[in-house]
Order: sequence, then structure tokens, then C-alpha cells
Amino acid sequence: MLFIADWLSRAVPPRPARSKCTKISGTVTTIERSADTHDIIIGLENGGGNTYYINRGVELIPDGNTLDSIIQNRRAMISYYDGGWNLFGNGTTRHICEIVVNNKVVYTEFDDL
Repeated sequence: MLFIADWLSRAVPPRPARSKCTKISGTVTTIERSADTHDIIIGLENGGGNTYYINRGVELIPDGNTLDSIIQNRRAMISYYDGGWNLFGNGTTRHICEIVVNNKVVYTEFDDL
């Protein structure tokens, strides 16, 4: 029972705070959509072996083609949650909190804008 409660508590990432996030810059090389989880998964050229995802991004960003045209093959600054939350526990998948391209916020989960 405790295992199930722990797993469920990890099923939804916590609301991010800027102070709990780490930033990484790189050229966006891949953008994929998960049919199962509805996440948008982004790969960076120098992503350090990590992938980055927008939780339920397919639902949050209905016109994903617009996002693709803004970030694909462009240098982006990604802020990702660095608070230890990881549903799959593999340590290489990071929850995106914000994406900035050319000093413009193109996606954010922060409330302080």
C-alpha cells in the first residue's frame, strides 16, 4: 500500500518554483509526442544524455506544429524541475518548467510572469 501511495504521489509533478529549477541551453534536435502519456518530449544537442518533457503537453498545447516551428533546430533555454521528482526513476528525463527562445517565453508553468 505504501508503495502505491509513493508511486501515485510521483504521477503528477509538483508545481515548480524558479528556485527549484535548473537551466540548460542547447539546440533543439528532436520533438516527439507520446500517444500514451500525451507528453511532448524534447531532445537537445548538448542535453547531457537527458531528455526533457512537457507533462501532458499534447493536451496543453493543442497546436503543437506552432511550437515545433518556434523551437525546432533553434537554440533554446530550458528550465527544468530539479527537485528530485522523477516518475520513472531513470534520472535522465527532466520535467520542463519553461522554454525561452530568442528571449521570448514560448512555454511556462511559472506563475510569476
